[in-house]
Amino acid sequence: MIRVFLISVLALGALVLVSRSLPEVAAPASGPIEPPPRSQGDILSGWEGSWEGTFKAYRPDGSLEWTSQMRHDHANVSPSQQSLVITDRRHGEPEARSRGQITLLEGGRVECRIWQADGSMELFTGQVAGGAVIWHRADPAAGTHEVFREEVIRSERGDQYAVDGFGVYPDGPRLYEGRYRRIIE
Repeated sequence: MIRVFLISVLALGALVLVSRSLPEVAAPASGPIEPPPRSQGDILSGWEGSWEGTFKAYRPDGSLEWTSQMRHDHANVSPSQQSLVITDRRHGEPEARSRGQITLLEGGRVECRIWQADGSMELFTGQVAGGAVIWHRADPAAGTHEVFREEVIRSERGDQYAVDGFGVYPDGPRLYEGRYRRIIE
């Protein structure tokens, strides 16, 4: 028993000596991990092209409220402006098409005007945050408040356009998730 104890103490001492001779490892950096910064014009060019996928709305309990097949067509008009056509194919409803204009402003601010088929216009204002855009729209008269985060994620399997959001409406809040793939035509 004493022999086992002495061997354990010797092994522990050897381990301490070895650990002291190992090189020091730098502590990991703290704080959020940010994607590499993009230039102002690069932000809009990432969205250029056609995208198709699914947009889903969830109730606060996590249950799916509705799903829509979407197509977004972005075309650069200038380095600071894009045109946008959104085709919405929600199950059981006629196809809806809206058009828009995205404008990159000073200081990383953005603005998006969406004209619905009925002629009404929605104004979203936003801010570039890393490689994403955070959009906001409020209509106090209608009791509507929306926030969306949109980002193009590049990978070996192809680009993905991700939309995550939250909205408050007179009939209750909703969570949103949209995932689109770039279409090569």
